[in-house]
Amino acid sequence: MALFTRNLVLVLFLLTITLCDAGISIHRKRRHVRVKNFLQLNGTLFTLTLHCKSKDDDLGKKVIPFNGSWEFDFIPHFLGATLYFCGFAWPGQFKWFNVYNDDRDIDRASKFQWSIYPPGPCRVDWFNESIVEGTCYHWNGEAL
Repeated sequence: MALFTRNLVLVLFLLTITLCDAGISIHRKRRHVRVKNFLQLNGTLFTLTLHCKSKDDDLGKKVIPFNGSWEFDFIPHFLGATLYFCGFAWPGQFKWFNVYNDDRDIDRASKFQWSIYPPGPCRVDWFNESIVEGTCYHWNGEAL
């Protein structure tokens, strides 16, 4: 039995080295996501209801007043398949968007802030809250 245990440890060690050499990190940095409500149309301010999920986590329904925010954090899956999406609702509207997607976001900073506007979400610099150039998106399912 000791021989089996020793061989298992050796195989796991070699697998870890192989994954690291291939550029696959087993330990990934914690990510932070903040969603801020900027829903305003013709001077009317809207409350935002959102519901965020991943394949494994349901973060529940949240209600955010105008200019309010909500945030969550997580550690991405080591195989690179992490996706968090949110449904966004306000009077007469329901939209959805991927607030974190490994394919798009893995090489970016660890903090993501989204400002929610009626035409779509914009990625905003976490620290100075300015819109990051070229990062306003259409809602999922809507043509560019």
